[in-house]
Amino acid sequence: MGHGRRAALLRTAKEIERTEGCTAEFADDGVYLVRTSEREPASIGKREVMRICLLAEGSYPYVVGGVSSWIQMLMEGLPEHEFVVYTIGAEMKDRGKFKFKLPANCVGIEEVFLDEILSLRASDMLEGILTHDDCQTLYELVRGERDIPLKRLLEVFAYGRWKSPLAVFMSSDFFDVIVRVYREQYENLPFTDFFWTMRSMLLPLFYLLQQKLPEADVYHSVATGYSGVIGGMAATRYRSRT
Repeated sequence: MGHGRRAALLRTAKEIERTEGCTAEFADDGVYLVRTSEREPASIGKREVMRICLLAEGSYPYVVGGVSSWIQMLMEGLPEHEFVVYTIGAEMKDRGKFKFKLPANCVGIEEVFLDEILSLRASDMLEGILTHDDCQTLYELVRGERDIPLKRLLEVFAYGRWKSPLAVFMSSDFFDVIVRVYREQYENLPFTDFFWTMRSMLLPLFYLLQQKLPEADVYHSVATGYSGVIGGMAATRYRSRT
């Protein structure tokens, strides 16, 4: 975003904020959202602020580059708002190794790493842990032919529902779902290839969906991968805006 464009957006934002009862959302790729009048803002001391959660993936605050710099500029350019960053990284060795000095209005960073999955130990296959509705939701997810309401995913992967992040994937119920999809669409492929492909695609997603998510008034996903799904889930859980 050019400096002129960014300055214009910020001026427009302040004009809208001064208009009582107005609701607006705009900016490059929809990054700026003004809280609706129905929601109560977060509060720090006696000063009311909006809390915005930015969801990053493979970028801020570990990597110096365009996306990371944009996140830093956004937070610095909106000092009247409070930010928390939920960041998805590849390797645990990067924990805490930030390449940026966090602005004063960034009140926290939640870090989660995909290689944490490798340290988990699977239990024996669990039987009968998913309901019929759970299985139908996962079937539609794996088949990938229709949109799934995030509320249904939230019910399957509710925080604290499962003792292990591997429980759903390692259940006999989900194995039956995979077999069903395989027989309907992919019988021309070796089943082992299909299973391991599903595992590599879905296990990271299942793991992330079960993490505790920060509460905020607004969620904005800087990437469209895992963080896009996580942002939608968090907004659904806390009834916030994305």
